[in-house]
Amino acid sequence: YGGPDFQARQFSAATDATMQAGSSFKPFALVAALQKGISTRTRFNGDSPITLPDGTKVPNEGNQDFGLVDLRRATAKSINTVFLGLNEQVTPKSTHDAAVAAGIPADTNGLGETLNNVLGVSSPHVLDMANAYATIAAQGQRATPFLIASVTSAEVNIDYRAQKQVTAAFGKDVAADVIDAMRQVTAPGGTASRASRVGRPVAGKTGTTDEHKSVWFTGFTPQLSVSVGMYKDVGGVPQPLENIAGITELSGNSIPLSIWMDFLTAALKGAPVQDFPARVGIGDNQVVVPSTTSTSTPTTTTVTTPSTTSTPSTTTTAPPTTTAPPTSAPPRPTTTRPRPSVTTPVAPPAAVPPPAGAPPPESAPPPAPPPAAGQTRPPAL
Repeated sequence: YGGPDFQARQFSAATDATMQAGSSFKPFALVAALQKGISTRTRFNGDSPITLPDGTKVPNEGNQDFGLVDLRRATAKSINTVFLGLNEQVTPKSTHDAAVAAGIPADTNGLGETLNNVLGVSSPHVLDMANAYATIAAQGQRATPFLIASVTSAEVNIDYRAQKQVTAAFGKDVAADVIDAMRQVTAPGGTASRASRVGRPVAGKTGTTDEHKSVWFTGFTPQLSVSVGMYKDVGGVPQPLENIAGITELSGNSIPLSIWMDFLTAALKGAPVQDFPARVGIGDNQVVVPSTTSTSTPTTTTVTTPSTTSTPSTTTTAPPTTTAPPTSAPPRPTTTRPRPSVTTPVAPPAAVPPPAGAPPPESAPPPAPPPAAGQTRPPAL
């Protein structure tokens, strides 16, 4: 979204704005874990809260306790305490490196190697998230984003074609198991179960920061990755997304998910339905039963990036929601979810085999919000 008058203010929320990623960052810890042979069926302590060495308490949403829970279910329910435990085991540096390998720029604001980096304290561009998730959708092949695919003109003898630049970020087996975990998010009981209504195999992740100053839904099919980030900025200061479109507090599975569904449905109309690769089961043979049981206490931007297995790459932006866009300087990174740097890990996780099948539903997602504001045909890019 370029604002009400791009000639007066050359600022694209898709490529220039930054906002904290929140839980959208958790899949990169899964990549790091699988690269180390840690199965997504490994269980971690999901009770809430976790107390960090400096006394900071990190809760789950609603301070809910989950007990021992595997990584597939933890992804579906976006359990903070599980991902802190995972990040301690794989090391925050490995999560950082996996994010950079997928396509998050190394100079992203707030992107560090502290334990809480898995909670999305960094502030990427929306384009970065679309591209990093496209790497997962493309089975580990990362493409360099570009905005213009071709330019032709017979009058001035121009015939430009963008050259694709694709590199291997991680293996196909790693991508397959990450995709499987992210599909639990859009399955019954996941935080974005509504996404399944598009009628195609989909995977993704919600992202909601403290005080709801930024909310995301980023997801993909095998052909197309789409990221929707939403924020509200007043004088360069992020504001809570409250009382918008009749919703007290926005979350990633509210307006961002609705826009994502509307856009994806239109963008892939007439395209063949493709399926994801089957789960490989990296590290499943290493999952063991512990001897004891643990008993621990807005502006809206849509950016799309196809996976490298599809036809030429495109990047599009969607129109704003009813929330007014920023009217001043480009927004600074949100300061939500402030957590001090820590290097001391949380309690070591235990591992037991989970029950077979997808995670059972525990709570229904919030009621579907009203659809996004009117759409316009995306520019040919």
